[in-house]
Amino acid sequence: MHLDLPEAYPQPNQINNGQRSKIMPSEMNSHGVYLTKVKPMCIHQPEVSLFLYDFKQGFGNTETEIREMKKGFYGKMPDPLVQELRQQPTSDDLSNFRPLLEGEPPCWFFEEGPLEGLYYPTILGDTYGLVISIAIKAEADSEWHSPETFAKLRQEIIKCLPDDNQPTLGQTWMLTGHQKGEQITDNEAEKQAQKCYEAFNNNRSQSDNFNLGWDQARTENQGKFLGGHLFELSYESKKEHTVVILYPDAETAINVGGKIFPHWTQLFHYHHKIIYSYIQGRKLSSQSKSLFSKMKVVQKDLEHIVSHGFQQINDIELGLQSQRNIRFKYNDNLHSLIFQNQTIDANLGNYRKELKAIEKKAIKNSKEVDLVDLSLLLEFANLTTDKYKLQIQKDIEFFEQGLKLLENNLSTVNTQIEFNRNQIELVKNEQDRKFQNLVSVGGAVIAAANLAAHTGDYTMNCKVLIKPFFDSTFDCNAVKVWWVSPLFFNIYVAIFWSVIIGSLFCFIKRKHRQT
Repeated sequence: MHLDLPEAYPQPNQINNGQRSKIMPSEMNSHGVYLTKVKPMCIHQPEVSLFLYDFKQGFGNTETEIREMKKGFYGKMPDPLVQELRQQPTSDDLSNFRPLLEGEPPCWFFEEGPLEGLYYPTILGDTYGLVISIAIKAEADSEWHSPETFAKLRQEIIKCLPDDNQPTLGQTWMLTGHQKGEQITDNEAEKQAQKCYEAFNNNRSQSDNFNLGWDQARTENQGKFLGGHLFELSYESKKEHTVVILYPDAETAINVGGKIFPHWTQLFHYHHKIIYSYIQGRKLSSQSKSLFSKMKVVQKDLEHIVSHGFQQINDIELGLQSQRNIRFKYNDNLHSLIFQNQTIDANLGNYRKELKAIEKKAIKNSKEVDLVDLSLLLEFANLTTDKYKLQIQKDIEFFEQGLKLLENNLSTVNTQIEFNRNQIELVKNEQDRKFQNLVSVGGAVIAAANLAAHTGDYTMNCKVLIKPFFDSTFDCNAVKVWWVSPLFFNIYVAIFWSVIIGSLFCFIKRKHRQT
């Protein structure tokens, strides 16, 4: 196990007082000096470490969701370790990185047959971190292992995890080993790392949905680390990436490489935070494009309704409400996209700082400065600046400009809608005025008719209004024709007075309007 352990603390491969044996020679030269012969494509003291990262708390999470996240994190560890974690005092340390276990070292060791391993639980701000490392016990330094050993160690780690062990943020596999002091060329190191990597992934089941091949373009600029070789493979579409380190010897791997182990934990955390934010940003961009298209369709419908008359006020109101709902979601996505960009900024700065800390510590513990070259890992920071951040920034600018364009167009539509509303109001007022006039005239007519119908009796009215048109012998009571009967006579009188009074009412109202 490669963790920053104090000298007085037994190394993982010395647990149970297991002592390292002397180098077992495999060949003797003519002078009687034993030599160690390196077998082709074999490695010494292979070890596999899995760095898991799960969200601890996110913005807006409820207490129930936070408890579920903690439960999922604890579910990745054995019960004895979980009980020990629960017995640890609650810390008020709000720093970005904090081991959860106390003591030196802050990890939990275990053994099983020829294997030894450790759990290293941490908190990194709003994220849970868990490292599980498994290696074969170093019973003899002369033991060499084929690349397929890495696949077996990976399977042992998988057995330690529940079936639903997929991390919510991401994971990193680290494959390490050494050549027992043998110097190998860069080309030989790459071939050996490729063999180990391909063997590591060869037996992965189809359910893993894993298809990361060894990419020559990604590894041609291999890194130099503590006199050994470093390789990194990462694909943005995956929550997983792999680091392969071939140390030059056991002393460097255990005594020096272990001191940098906590820094790897933080570096990979920032790596996955950046990838996660970028992927979330791409999802938000895709959703925003769809919302933008919907807003354009609704706006065209509004323009069509407005341009074909102003009587469809209900359709206009429905269109405006739909537009408001879509714009609310669009703005929410835009703000989330800005937040993801800020998250990338913060984690990119932390990634660079942590990489410098690793480089500084590696140089301090190296015999020569030239033995450390982490420019390969710096390429990820450059990729983040040149691609991830640039893409999200362009998306933000595009959606902001799109929103302004839609708001300008919608402002024009709203102006037309407001004009139409005024027109509708004018028409409505005119209709109300005519109706009121009709009611007024009708009221006057009815009043006149009612007045005429009750003014005098039939005989008197007949003598005043009808008899003058006949001779003096005309007898009102002797009229037997139905249309000059008393009933109809009163109707004639009511109509007469209604016409007179209605005409007079309209004349007076017209004169009043002119003045």
